[in-house]
Amino acid sequence: MTKKKYEFIEHTADIGIKVFGKDLDELFINAATAMFDIIVSAKRSEASPKGTTSPVKKFIIDKKADNLENLLVEWLGELLFLYSTKNIVFDKFDIKELDDNHINAVISGWPTQDYKIKTEIKAVTYHMLKVWQEKNHWFAQLIFDV
Repeated sequence: MTKKKYEFIEHTADIGIKVFGKDLDELFINAATAMFDIIVSAKRSEASPKGTTSPVKKFIIDKKADNLENLLVEWLGELLFLYSTKNIVFDKFDIKELDDNHINAVISGWPTQDYKIKTEIKAVTYHMLKVWQEKNHWFAQLIFDV
């Protein structure tokens, strides 16, 4: 049985998610995965079986923020910016460093032409934003402006 990475939460106009992780790395990766699951409606092979055969070049994300909530928004915002400007759907996230105020990761993905785009996310918002730990698990709640 696969452990759930995220779930949708009720929101009137935008898209809300609650993300789960055994540690902060997994939480940030699952949040990124959720965002791109919202953006694309089909996995790469289903949308374009004859598409690109290897991921596009790697990008390094190095962001700082004053707390975990802001860091999560910075992380997802940078992924969204790179998606929009480089036309890449990211699906590989290798977090090198992560603490309450800093993330350094190497990411890669595939050209958007290899996917079916479903939803345009305009921004990651601060509305209802929370990051917390219960027992030995991490959680985040966030809203995407669509």
